[in-house]
Amino acid sequence: MRFNLIFNYAYLLNKLYDHEWEKHGTCSGKTPAEYLALSKKLKDAIAIPAAYNRPNKPVHTTITNFKNSFVSANNQITADGLAPFCSGSGRFLQEVFFCYSKNGEPGICSAEILKRSRKSCGQPDLLLRNVR
Repeated sequence: MRFNLIFNYAYLLNKLYDHEWEKHGTCSGKTPAEYLALSKKLKDAIAIPAAYNRPNKPVHTTITNFKNSFVSANNQITADGLAPFCSGSGRFLQEVFFCYSKNGEPGICSAEILKRSRKSCGQPDLLLRNVR
């Protein structure tokens, strides 16, 4: 199912529409339009701490400091409500999951997601690459 005509402002790739809807949206109880609109609203509501927002040079930090920065910038999120994932043997930040209820309320990530996050970012510190 393709939703790119309606939501091309929210997602750039057709495959991403399909993935988000098939993997996450179909069990939400919402229509595709409602689910993708809620996803965009939640994404846009996340405040990215200044140190991590399009840095000019690489940023070294620990997982704890990284999570605490996001919790401080987003008072509705807890440290267990976000899960960073790394690449390069756990050294480079790759992506961050923010966990919510089906209705968009901030929540705690599942034990499985938190475990995968810890395993993924197994180094004592991580590197957030600069934006080129």
